[in-house]
Amino acid sequence: KALFSEPEEQILMDINSSNLPSLETFQTTLLKNKHVFHASRTAKALRKHWLLLRRYQLLSNQGVNNQLNQEQFSDAEERMEEAAVESVNKPQFNF
Repeated sequence: KALFSEPEEQILMDINSSNLPSLETFQTTLLKNKHVFHASRTAKALRKHWLLLRRYQLLSNQGVNNQLNQEQFSDAEERMEEAAVESVNKPQFNF
């Protein structure tokens, strides 16, 4: 349950995201970089963390174009705040 370090994540980020890599790919990555990864890491743990990195568009080959098409949370939050201010400032008539 140790947190992943930046060097560990950097290695995982470089694994291509176009196809789901096999467990053997993560085992090979682990063996090639055993000086970087925590001693308790397994291929399954690497795959699980890689899937999280892929979900949040953090892999190296997930280009900027993909990220630009997705709305950032802060953008949505700002739009909601603007809508709330507009609704407060809008005169309401009760008849």
